[in-house]
Amino acid sequence: MKASDHKSNHGEIWWVNFEPSTGHEYKDVRPALIVQAVELEASRVITVIPLTTKVGKGEVCDVVIVKDKQNRLMKDSLAKIQFVQSFDRTRFDFCIGKISDESLRQIKESLRVHLGLNN
Repeated sequence: MKASDHKSNHGEIWWVNFEPSTGHEYKDVRPALIVQAVELEASRVITVIPLTTKVGKGEVCDVVIVKDKQNRLMKDSLAKIQFVQSFDRTRFDFCIGKISDESLRQIKESLRVHLGLNN
């Protein structure tokens, strides 16, 4: 189901087209985690964090997501917190799965640190 036909949900992982991109931005079609608030799920744009399988190359705020039956990732992945961005729904291909409540809690905490919202 395409994101344009479906209200995307906080904590879901979708295949997202990151092209065109420039410089150090993430490229290609890749999994991304929806972090947008539930209250905004009908928005034309969706806020995500890209995922990478390069788990050993994490930054301070990045969060490891271990593959499981719920998230349906092919490999353990790293949520790249500093690359949070919003895309039009047309860039979203299909839903892969959903992360665990504990992983979502860790990602929310990392976002707060990254955005300086812990004060």
